[in-house]
Amino acid sequence: MAHIRGRSGLVLHLDFDGVLHHADVWWHPRRGTHIEVPGHRRFEHIALLEDALTPFPKVAIVLSTS
Repeated sequence: MAHIRGRSGLVLHLDFDGVLHHADVWWHPRRGTHIEVPGHRRFEHIALLEDALTPFPKVAIVLSTS
């Protein structure tokens, strides 16, 4: 995670893979996005991010992925 100060306040830049879910996520034209690691699911860490950002309601978030 990178924290930088933007024009309107704090901006948090995150990657989906390895942050919001396991890093081993794949895309297939018929299956769409999927994780092939048993016991993991897409966006499994959303609640952790929400909890971490609760004290910072004005933070802007930039999400990206490869």
